[in-house]
Amino acid sequence: MEIKCMSFNILGIDGYDGYLPVELRAQHMQTYLNESGMDLIGLQEAGSHDYDWQSYFAQKIERDGIYKAVTIGTEKAYDEQASRYPAGRVSNSAGLIILYKADRFELLETGSQRYTSTELQERHYQWAKFTDTYTGETVVMTNTHWSIDWDENGKVSAEAGDTHRTTQAKELRAFWEENAKGCLLFATGDYNCQQNSTWLQLAAEGEFKPADIILGNDEQHIDHIFVNTDRVELVEHRFLNDRIVQEDGEHRYSDHDPVFVTVRIKK
Repeated sequence: MEIKCMSFNILGIDGYDGYLPVELRAQHMQTYLNESGMDLIGLQEAGSHDYDWQSYFAQKIERDGIYKAVTIGTEKAYDEQASRYPAGRVSNSAGLIILYKADRFELLETGSQRYTSTELQERHYQWAKFTDTYTGETVVMTNTHWSIDWDENGKVSAEAGDTHRTTQAKELRAFWEENAKGCLLFATGDYNCQQNSTWLQLAAEGEFKPADIILGNDEQHIDHIFVNTDRVELVEHRFLNDRIVQEDGEHRYSDHDPVFVTVRIKK
């Protein structure tokens, strides 16, 4: 029995580098995700920056009946601290959404946790625990967006980014070790670091590892999906380059391309 999982940073802001308006992208993305064939999907940047992805987008997808959504709200830091950050935006974790196949998974528990390294940035991971009704297996999924090189005053700082991501790697791995031992794990995210980074390697200590590292894929990117190597065999890992086709040409959905994995459950 196989499970397909996608991770996708969908570019929550509007008017960015010539991309289609956010509401138009949301309409196309709704169709795209519904037709993707994925069992589990982790979205990042689906926040309320310029469009209420949390309320409108997730609800519209749920009404289509293929997926149900697990969301976390917009952090207070977005409104309270936005003026302190470049272009009036705060680098927060608002907009983490987990989508799961409505006819396959039964939701057991869900929650979110702010990383202790961040205050104004308000970076979180969210999690959900399911029963896979096809197999009876317990599935744990986390979804996150790690920090970039900004300090708490919105200034570029590699040292601050190092501190944030080190803490985030340790705390996320600790959650996996406490809650996903013996389960099927899918840990989607924009980790803001590449395969050979100290932070990704730190998170990968133990049985939970990124699919690209398992396959020896050295393509440089910052979006990863961790899986439980004790419980699954990796069948496929790749990025998708689908585009929105209009009369005026082709347009990217986001400044990130979605990545997906297919795994086969070990018995």
